[in-house]
Amino acid sequence: MVRAFFIADLLIAAAYPLDWAIGGVYWKITALIDPRGQGNLVRWYASTQLFLVAFLCAAFVHAKFDRRVRASWILPILPAFFAALSFEQIADIHEWLRYRVGHVMPTGGFGRDALYVREITLIGAALMTLFVLAMGYSARQYLRPGRQIVTRYVVGFVLFLAGPSGIDTLSAHIPYDTTLRIVQLACEQLVELIGITVMLWATSSLVIVSPRGDPPA
Repeated sequence: MVRAFFIADLLIAAAYPLDWAIGGVYWKITALIDPRGQGNLVRWYASTQLFLVAFLCAAFVHAKFDRRVRASWILPILPAFFAALSFEQIADIHEWLRYRVGHVMPTGGFGRDALYVREITLIGAALMTLFVLAMGYSARQYLRPGRQIVTRYVVGFVLFLAGPSGIDTLSAHIPYDTTLRIVQLACEQLVELIGITVMLWATSSLVIVSPRGDPPA
């Protein structure tokens, strides 16, 4: 199943560059697969993947939750976190934050875009990383059956959160409407989707290696 998701990631990320190469035969298809548009295929696919991660996390929590163990009360945050990420893919909350920050914060030498990309993104990434590390530490006794699962979560989360931002730093040096710019957009989407798929892989492995009824170590 995971291999099929990796293949789907590649096909969806490659759809827009291929459409660009043939000149955008049908505008509705172009609008659907353009990663810069609203409600595009990439966002809906990423949202579905993240919701599936949340669903599998919920199944894991249902199997492991024990009200007598303090660490169990941390576990429900995990599916809620991925469900929120799934919703954000469609709701564009980060764009709303960008708009609000641009009107509230002083622009000065930073500029609205620079302030958003450099400060807000870095602060948000740091807070989310600390949150994930805290979750992993609190629930570490549930992850002992498969230590490689933690590595997959870390790799997937870094690719999902930092990968597109890192590639986006090249946009300042690439003309807007060029083939290289389209390839860059495709690479951003591919890295993000692969990150989600790796987290989906980790979550499915977590459910498999943690059958219902296993007591905490």
